Amino acid sequence: MNISTYFHETDQASIRMLIGLYSNGKDSEAVLFPPKTNEDGTVSLLGGRPLTDTELGEICVRALQRKSQTSVLGPNVLAVSEGRIAWWAPVQHRVVFFQTSDKEFDADCNGKRALWPPLVFVAVRGKGLSVFALAANERPCADTELMVAPCFNMYEGGRMCQGSVPMPSSPSLDNTEAYERAFFDSTFGHGNRIGLTSYPYGGHNGLWRNLCSQTHKCFPFQWLVPAISGKEPVTLAKAVAQ
Repeated sequence: MNISTYFHETDQASIRMLIGLYSNGKDSEAVLFPPKTNEDGTVSLLGGRPLTDTELGEICVRALQRKSQTSVLGPNVLAVSEGRIAWWAPVQHRVVFFQTSDKEFDADCNGKRALWPPLVFVAVRGKGLSVFALAANERPCADTELMVAPCFNMYEGGRMCQGSVPMPSSPSLDNTEAYERAFFDSTFGHGNRIGLTSYPYGGHNGLWRNLCSQTHKCFPFQWLVPAISGKEPVTLAKAVAQ
């Protein structure tokens, strides 16, 4: 039997006990099976004994206390729950990497420092990372309508194509920077969706050429495209829930 669960990345976890719940449809009894570590490092279970109501209650209280640990939220965190976290990053200059079929574009832009729009990141365990842009350089609220991140390697719905980029296995308050590095340090190479930007001077490639050449002193928000799901705009609340 294989059992998996989630622990904070810095936690050191080992099996302490296994509780079996037996029932005949009318009455129930909880039985505790203590573990034994074998010489080869595997774990087996010893004979069980019934738990009293008091013992079972104490175990449940300790488990609930672990799940309800209080954390201090950073100023950029927008939402957090078990296995899910959303945060935003304001306008910033960062190096961008390209490896596309347009070698002239790559020569102009790969490895150059560019002006990025403000971004919303949503990391969900088992679903990877989704990224959206913001139409203003300010912290969004639940009903803020999000924009498409004007980047390659993004699917419809905002999810990032991870490829071979290393990424945390599960989101937490401690690894948002690791997710950001996975995004910013990746090599943008292919378009997985249409409508990345309405930039009139060469579309996606023209936008990044000018961002890398510092043509725009402020990010040109007017050329961002609204994020749409079906026929409805994607708000922060919807992005966090998806």
